[in-house]
Amino acid sequence: MAEDDAPWSNLGFAEEAAVYKGPTQNARVLSENWVAAHAFCPGCGATPLTAFAANSPVADFHCGVCAEEYELKATKGRIDRKLVNRAYGAMTARLAAANNPSLMVMGYDKARTRVTDLIVVPSHFFTEAIIEPRKPLSMTARRAGWQGCNILIGQVPLAGRISLIRAGAHMARQAVLDQWRATLFLRDAAPTARGWLLDVMKCVEDIGQTGVHPGRGLWVRGAAGGDLSGQPQCPPQDQAATSGAARPGLAGVQRARDVPAQLILLPLRVDDGSRAIRRGVAEQSEVG
Repeated sequence: MAEDDAPWSNLGFAEEAAVYKGPTQNARVLSENWVAAHAFCPGCGATPLTAFAANSPVADFHCGVCAEEYELKATKGRIDRKLVNRAYGAMTARLAAANNPSLMVMGYDKARTRVTDLIVVPSHFFTEAIIEPRKPLSMTARRAGWQGCNILIGQVPLAGRISLIRAGAHMARQAVLDQWRATLFLRDAAPTARGWLLDVMKCVEDIGQTGVHPGRGLWVRGAAGGDLSGQPQCPPQDQAATSGAARPGLAGVQRARDVPAQLILLPLRVDDGSRAIRRGVAEQSEVG
């Protein structure tokens, strides 16, 4: 087994850290202590992540090397497609902040007190489209008028749900770093352009199997599903070169519904000068 493929952490919680009577508080303490003890920074690979002071209004951890910030959400069982989150107003304001943190989502087995799944959603995948406002509390409630929100994790493209642990198995550290770096072009895009790119990525993904190919763009092949902690594979090396005339817009992508054996490559690049988004759709020859 290669060193990078070896498990990089224990999965069990430190049960002695469970000091509260309430199960919610204990889950928070156990999950945060696990991240502080075992997790690495998906952005640069550094360890350990440093916890912010308790009850920080924005994030839970930061990396002392690259300064990336992370918020942690833990849920019993498998990671759901929708996460209950903080106040809607605070969440939408956070999207515009320069230090908008990336999101770590942990699934854990309560009976076995261990981590089963851990994904990270880089901050550049957050737009208002994945923030769902909840109904405000009634006027008779203790916090009358308060409005919370949900994070629609299921609406994030697969490329933005990077697995560190999946079904109790560790992902290779280098694979995590490569997946993170392959999406950094989104961070350089203006908010409007980024929202458009994410819409395109999700649209193409709904058609078939997709991924982000470093240096080339977004690709889709066939019709395939994927759970919240799944990651698509990169296209075969012999399919890297595109052929056929480029077609602007989504016309070529839409036609892929009828051609499940073809691979579509959607180059997504940000012009450093104008920040204009260039796009093209090219169909490759049929995969056997």
